Amino acid sequence: MARKGIREYDAKRMLATAISGYDGRSVIVGPREDLRSKAEANPWLKTEKLVAKPDQLFGKRGKNNLLSLNKDLEDTAVWIDGLMGVEKTLMSGITGTLDHFLVEPFTPFTSDTVENYVAFVLGVDGDTVYLSNMGGVEVEENWDNVKEIKLPVLVDADKSAFEATVNELYPEAHREIILTFLTELYGHFKDNGYTYLEINPFVVSAGKVVPLDT
Repeated sequence: MARKGIREYDAKRMLATAISGYDGRSVIVGPREDLRSKAEANPWLKTEKLVAKPDQLFGKRGKNNLLSLNKDLEDTAVWIDGLMGVEKTLMSGITGTLDHFLVEPFTPFTSDTVENYVAFVLGVDGDTVYLSNMGGVEVEENWDNVKEIKLPVLVDADKSAFEATVNELYPEAHREIILTFLTELYGHFKDNGYTYLEINPFVVSAGKVVPLDT
């Protein structure tokens, strides 16, 4: 089936319309743009620690040393300025020029923060959900721990479709939060014509789900 990739910036703005408690705050910085100039329209850039990364439809940005974490506006702007227009060769061997960067609020991590993985895949006989509490950069190395949920065609899944798997993977305090998230996310997936949607990782922070990488 035909697929067209979209920028993470656009994906997260779409997710913000569907996921409870997620506001999708982010900006994108393109060629000949300065992050500092976006602070007037986005005052959170001046008050919060930030995350920045290229937004050009390639993954493993952390492993490619292309991730800026927990920096203020000025330091983040300097980091982007230093990479804008630079040609990079990724671990995959692909070479290209960096020209778009996503900036969003930094989500604090604690020693017990669990990085989670979820993906929805459209299929002929139904949709498949992949879910793991061992997400992040090493998810492929831990693929044996990824759970698979089959959702039949023409079925509008509610929380019960995910409940057994969520109960297996997560402590009671997080189950209802994650069940709500999965149900909302699957509805968004179906209603908007996705063929593939992956969030790796998402975390539970301050009682809500935050998609860190989409």
